[in-house]
Amino acid sequence: MVTLTKTKYVLKINGKLTSKNVSETQKKIEYALTRYNNLSINISGIEKMDISGVFMLYLIKKTAVEKQKRVSLSGLNNKAFKNALKTTGVSNLFITKFCTKYTSIEKC
Repeated sequence: MVTLTKTKYVLKINGKLTSKNVSETQKKIEYALTRYNNLSINISGIEKMDISGVFMLYLIKKTAVEKQKRVSLSGLNNKAFKNALKTTGVSNLFITKFCTKYTSIEKC
């Protein structure tokens, strides 16, 4: 589930971010990108995440860059997120795209 806090331009993802709901979640975030130039996506409420969720977050960041918008992630210490990065082996991708001043996801 994605919740938009309009005053802060924060999207909060709760529950599962898997192949079963990733398209719906991506559409909601992409819609928010059409309305706002600077978004923060809080992933601390994710309970389960698979490779589809990881890839969707990557695509959102890529789309934002192409549209000259800013997207940041918060809640990166989320256990489900860390497990998904470990399982998929794309931790460095997230460090590069979201956490450029850090060398590990733990410090991001």
